[in-house]
Amino acid sequence: MQELLQNLGIIKQDSIREYFPSVRDSNDLKVYKCEASGVIFLKEKICGEVYYKEKKISEDKNYSLDTIEGADVLHPVNDDDARRAMQFKSLIQGKAWLDFGCGTGNLIDLLKETALLAHGCELNNTYLDAMRKRGIDVYSSFSEKNYGTYDVITLFHVLEHIQNPVETLDLIFKLLKKGGTLVIEIPHANDFLLKSLELESFKKFTFWSEHLVLYTRNSLEVFLKKFDFDRISIKGFQRYSLDNHLYWLRYGKPGGHDSYFRDIVTDELRKAYEGFLVSVDQTDTLIAFAYKK
Repeated sequence: MQELLQNLGIIKQDSIREYFPSVRDSNDLKVYKCEASGVIFLKEKICGEVYYKEKKISEDKNYSLDTIEGADVLHPVNDDDARRAMQFKSLIQGKAWLDFGCGTGNLIDLLKETALLAHGCELNNTYLDAMRKRGIDVYSSFSEKNYGTYDVITLFHVLEHIQNPVETLDLIFKLLKKGGTLVIEIPHANDFLLKSLELESFKKFTFWSEHLVLYTRNSLEVFLKKFDFDRISIKGFQRYSLDNHLYWLRYGKPGGHDSYFRDIVTDELRKAYEGFLVSVDQTDTLIAFAYKK
């Protein structure tokens, strides 16, 4: 991964240092940071394609195995699914859409009646079986016959997991129609809890063997410019509000958005805080839009 990022001009070898000694699921996997770019990355990978194909759903804190098996069972919709359904509905309306790395297919369930065509791409075998039982058109791979099929392709918290992002984005570029839109949502390396607060408890929680790279705004733009995408726009977005950050500062744990802080923080204060994070480019999330010429 380091060699790939260097070849793309995203990081500089003489600016790399060890940033954290471990990730939450492995004490032997170190986290590195390029001081010049701000990019955070793992030099090694332990989660390859086989891992994602065979990963047990019981390992996912949001879904248990019995909630997604069976054609008639609709697994829980989380806050991000509902938010994205509202946020991107107008973009997807009447379009041929592919949700790349669609997970359980929740978002497709919510927007399949809005889109002209709604397909998913997913590696995990359990998710694939469950979605197919529900009648979702989902695939684990694509060929040349699929090129130029989609008006919109979305990757929601997928790119940071991919060990071969160049090959993946090249495939996505080919799958898009001319004039098609790519939407990428990823965690931000300049997250306020990391960049300004350097919160050790947050580092222990957020660094993970599955997250190979945490990009900055500039590094993501450099990456996308390596392809023939046009009109690249990258915006900061805050998924977790002041409630969550106060809880991290007080208790050193996640879950503040469901704690008593939620009743203390007003909507006005919450919006002002999120606006501040956007203004200093320290949101927890980046959302990129790019268009195929």
